[in-house]
Amino acid sequence: MITYANRLINLKESPVLSFASVLNTSRPIVLITGPFGLPGSGAAAEHAFNVARVAFFAGYSPLLLPFSDDGRREDLEVSGRFYSWKGMPYMPAGDCTTDGSSKLETLKTYTGKRAPVLDMLRRADLSGVCAVISLKGHIGFCLRLRDFCRRKRIGMISEEVEWHDRRYSAYTLKWVSLLDMELRIRCAVPLSDGVIGISRYFERYYRGRGCRFLRLPPVLDTHDPRWKKVESSVPRKDRLKLVMFGSVIRDRQDLIIGAVARARAQGVNVSIEYVGRPREEIFYSLGPRGRLIEELGGAVVFHGWVDEDRLRSIIDDADFGVLFREDARWSKACFPSRVPEYLSCGVPLICNTFSDLGEYLHDGQNAIIVPDLSDQALASAMIRAAGMNAETRLKMRDRARHCAEENFDVRKHAGPFGEFVGAVTKYLYPGILPSSRIGGSLC
Repeated sequence: MITYANRLINLKESPVLSFASVLNTSRPIVLITGPFGLPGSGAAAEHAFNVARVAFFAGYSPLLLPFSDDGRREDLEVSGRFYSWKGMPYMPAGDCTTDGSSKLETLKTYTGKRAPVLDMLRRADLSGVCAVISLKGHIGFCLRLRDFCRRKRIGMISEEVEWHDRRYSAYTLKWVSLLDMELRIRCAVPLSDGVIGISRYFERYYRGRGCRFLRLPPVLDTHDPRWKKVESSVPRKDRLKLVMFGSVIRDRQDLIIGAVARARAQGVNVSIEYVGRPREEIFYSLGPRGRLIEELGGAVVFHGWVDEDRLRSIIDDADFGVLFREDARWSKACFPSRVPEYLSCGVPLICNTFSDLGEYLHDGQNAIIVPDLSDQALASAMIRAAGMNAETRLKMRDRARHCAEENFDVRKHAGPFGEFVGAVTKYLYPGILPSSRIGGSLC
């Protein structure tokens, strides 16, 4: 089958690709690529499209090049030349993954020899492209992309959002993947023209390596109906409903379930709902404490995967979101995208302060901060939350939404992003700056 990506890179079937003519823009173009999928495929794709929105509001023309063979049919533009999702254009660049049956082909993915996006770029007219942002990828790909950008005098920017720890049992990455990641983070990324990192942990590391750095926490569009705060109903005094969604396996579920059991034993009608993960995954991750799920009965609800409308109804009915993670390198380096999502929906958090959460979450304001990593401390926080009156909870909801608007909206980070990309490309293209001031509206 001839895929969209095949048609783009095969010169026998199509003319030389010009990004500027396809996008019909006079703005400097920023290409965003990496092993993320299509819209709706998961957190990686969501993050990539949000980075594109920041670039747009910074005055650039973003174009995403996901590692996928084809786009979604409903996203294809009338011209058939590119896809668009919520105003953000994308072109599937081709899938570099293998089924693992050929060790040679698998090796090519790690060395960057199997990289369809590089084939696309080599055959393209790059007029107007000022920078390429690589969202992760194997070390071989990152080094080859860096060399390509240097030859073409295009800014090469790397982004890092997590630093896995092999000692953390939730990760099942093979040793070769962990080695590849360590080499990329420590050896390849510092060679980039600039680095974007999600946390101060990355900022300290890369600034210490002498890199030009921008800290960009997880962002979203607070104007998007998906993340719009609903009109607050009066919280019910007779119950405390908690919610968790996303990669919940990274949290200390043994302590969370244990805390729910402790709080209920003291007469608090607390329940917790999980969205996006099957019951079996949580059950087996608990080990001996898995029996608590059976004992708690209807106080622990598993929804599995649900559509966006159902997800919003569950979130809107919740009193608090929960985050509870251990203090380790991986948790210091990452920043959960769930934080701005909870806050934007007006859902305050019960959590401990790992990573940079302490900069944004304040006890009694938009969160209840748990002082130590134990089920006793978490149960006490749940009991405290249940004892809050309706007025206090409503104020916490409003402060949660305000925190999202002020700290995690894509528009708030457009200025620093524009200055950063401008500094990266200044010595490559003196005088090239975004063709419009910060702002604009998404089509």
